[in-house]
Amino acid sequence: MAKKTIKKWDSYIADNGELYMICANSEEGGETFKGKYWLGNLCYKYTATSGDATGVVCPECSTKLIGPPEIKIGRQSSGRPRGWQFMKEYVDKDGTVFHKGIEKPNLKGTIDSTEIKIKNRPNKQQKKQILNIALKNIISLKKILKKDAATKKEKARLESQIRKFNRIASGKLPRNFDFEDFIAN
Repeated sequence: MAKKTIKKWDSYIADNGELYMICANSEEGGETFKGKYWLGNLCYKYTATSGDATGVVCPECSTKLIGPPEIKIGRQSSGRPRGWQFMKEYVDKDGTVFHKGIEKPNLKGTIDSTEIKIKNRPNKQQKKQILNIALKNIISLKKILKKDAATKKEKARLESQIRKFNRIASGKLPRNFDFEDFIAN
């Protein structure tokens, strides 16, 4: 059997003991690797390698071979509202009917499209206002409770209002919370 001849590339050992070898694209046409890594331009960069390496392609040449990465866009909106697949019945704008996320083609166009209510959530500044108002209400209710809560019924009513404002102050707003109504009262 004939032994395969392995080309030794130009290399040197640095002061720290690492072996540096020249890029395989330093040879015209890239005959050693049968043109597999040849990019059409010569490269004379040295790259750190292990002691038993027979050839190396530098990082710059390998990135040119591979090309830039494909950047995929994240989740794309389907044009339907959040949680539409969990609704008992959702009718799209084009009339397509879905029952719990499963399309029902035989009902297409028979039902009007589902009306989506947009929930207006308070912003940061409004949340601070809500907190301040809730804390002021808690203080005033506690004063009233201490001074003149005559009956048990009145005491229970005041305590339930204090609990309600405590929940609001902690940031747990009720589902039907309306900022304008809260400020007005």
